[in-house]
Amino acid sequence: MKLSRKIIEKLSDMPLALAKTQAKDLIIDNTNQVKKQVTAWRLRQDIDRANSSSELQRILWMIMLSSEGLSVTNSAWKNHYRSYA
Repeated sequence: MKLSRKIIEKLSDMPLALAKTQAKDLIIDNTNQVKKQVTAWRLRQDIDRANSSSELQRILWMIMLSSEGLSVTNSAWKNHYRSYA
């Protein structure tokens, strides 16, 4: 999953509807791997449920940090997405 840091930094200043659209656009499905499809589906669900642009920004920062190897092993956040895969 490739994320744009510039867009993530601007999310908290956007109106919620626009921020949700931008966040969904950043999530790319990898159709070859079912696990990644399920994770992307779960991320889209969380984006739809977010109550604020700041919450969307937090979700995408966590994704970006995790993709760079900066996540905690067996964290509740990672298990939240793995439980659906």
